[in-house]
Amino acid sequence: MKAFQRSLSLVLTLVMLLSLYIGGLEMTSSAAEALSLKTGDLVTFGSYPQTEVKDSATLSALNGRSLTWKSYHYYSGDGNWRSGSMKASDYMKYADVTYNGNKYRA
Repeated sequence: MKAFQRSLSLVLTLVMLLSLYIGGLEMTSSAAEALSLKTGDLVTFGSYPQTEVKDSATLSALNGRSLTWKSYHYYSGDGNWRSGSMKASDYMKYADVTYNGNKYRA
């Protein structure tokens, strides 16, 4: 069994080194250069604003909406699955709402 593991390790190491050689080691081009980004450009991640809403008119409009709350179903307990204390609960919830074409998460 040890001979098989050593042989497999050697093969995997050679494959990794060969892929580095074929792919090239030049890493001078960054993702920002590939996307033509410059300092100050905004990059959006996700589909809803990632900042806290502080505008009172927007807050009032969002707070006036009826929300459908969904649970993350997080588990809590003593950390031991065998003890039976780990139970999914609804202590962490979220709701998505769309307002003026923007999606917000509560």
